[in-house]
Amino acid sequence: MPFGGCILNSPIIYLPVKKRRTVNRYQKNRQSIQQSTTPTTKVLSRHEKEMGIQIAAMDDYKWCRSQDAGHDVGKRAYFDWTQRHGQKVREWLESKSDEEINQLFEDLSDRIKQYILNKVH
Repeated sequence: MPFGGCILNSPIIYLPVKKRRTVNRYQKNRQSIQQSTTPTTKVLSRHEKEMGIQIAAMDDYKWCRSQDAGHDVGKRAYFDWTQRHGQKVREWLESKSDEEINQLFEDLSDRIKQYILNKVH
């Protein structure tokens, strides 16, 4: 037999490997800082609030497109929204006063608010 008696056509069996999740000191410190900081202490800029409003509009658009299609349309809906409505929505948001932007942001779901808070800080 060539190659020292190895059987080249034998099936390969992959066994699952259990991975240990390790957390380094940086991650522990970051987690403790995030847990100790309440969202009310973070101040968002107008731009960050506008981002949240746009993300909410994109999520609504994706939901409607998915309902029409009968399945989850995925990230393609975000691209479509950006191409079709992004510029108009940004112009509309720019025409709003700070108080109106604050009210629109406050009306968003907690999930989107938390997403923006985690991304910008």
